Amino acid sequence: MKRITYDWDPVNGTSICTIRDHEKVFYGMAYCREEDRDMMSEKTGMTIAMMRAQIEQLIDTRDNELKPSLKALRVYLNTINQSQRHSPDSYEARMLQRQIKQYEEKIDLIQDMIRTTKGSLKIYMNDKAEFYNKVRANRDKDKNN
Repeated sequence: MKRITYDWDPVNGTSICTIRDHEKVFYGMAYCREEDRDMMSEKTGMTIAMMRAQIEQLIDTRDNELKPSLKALRVYLNTINQSQRHSPDSYEARMLQRQIKQYEEKIDLIQDMIRTTKGSLKIYMNDKAEFYNKVRANRDKDKNN
């Protein structure tokens, strides 16, 4: 069962997202820079921390579940290919090839999800920085008038 918890520390400006997925735990953290303390927001910190935790979870799935399984299937295929009795057209060989292809597609999908989430995080942070700069400029303009 997947469980997500958040921890927000307004004094230090830190947000931590914890994803517990069965026996594995993934952390995402966000730190508010000193120059951004005037715009510090729990929601923004939690969003950034959650995206980072999701990236960690995806990387773990790719590297510790899918890639080892794919490697094992490839080793097995290479082993049976050496057999004199091996028939590439047998049901077992076709199923093994299909499994290898499915794992390769899953890894590609996870890689795309990692890339997309990292891109979304970067866009989110850039949009927030742009918004904060506009708000600060308006504040400065109001102070000067």
